[in-house]
Amino acid sequence: MSTSLAPTALREAEYALLQCDASPLTTGSGADSILDIVRDVAEGQFKGVLMHELAKPLLSISNETSINEEGVLGGDLRLQYTPPGSLDDPRKELLRLAIGVASLHAFVQANWTGPDLD
Repeated sequence: MSTSLAPTALREAEYALLQCDASPLTTGSGADSILDIVRDVAEGQFKGVLMHELAKPLLSISNETSINEEGVLGGDLRLQYTPPGSLDDPRKELLRLAIGVASLHAFVQANWTGPDLD
């Protein structure tokens, strides 16, 4: 995995997420997991992105939270996600953006537009 992301690759990845179109991505053909995640989001593979090993820490609940008998989530829900240390800041931000976009699309697909995520 590369340790830096060129400004043009970052711009291409952001456009791919905004347009839901993976064609602007000219890099990341299997060698870069962050750009592969962006490509999967742009291609509508939301479940795979949300199940990815880099997304799991962001989407997990700490042991300090609980759900009461009424189904209300209680406790401290601070975002304490830190991607692997080998990622530089633009790559961390791009990863969070891609997971956020995948989460939003998955929510809309599962609750309104369909089909099921499975």
